[in-house]
Amino acid sequence: MGWLASTWDQTWPNLLANVLWVPLAWAHHVAMKRHIGRLHTQQRQHIQALIDRKEAS
Repeated sequence: MGWLASTWDQTWPNLLANVLWVPLAWAHHVAMKRHIGRLHTQQRQHIQALIDRKEAS
């Protein structure tokens, strides 16, 4: 059991990093995917509005 105590100082930062990093990376991925999707939608709407305005004149 002594080896467990000696390796704990090296193990807990990795466990903590995985516990924090994986959910944060996932949340960032989802947030960026939604943000980029909204940007594409806004750009498509803007371009369509420009096309409609050009066709109307």
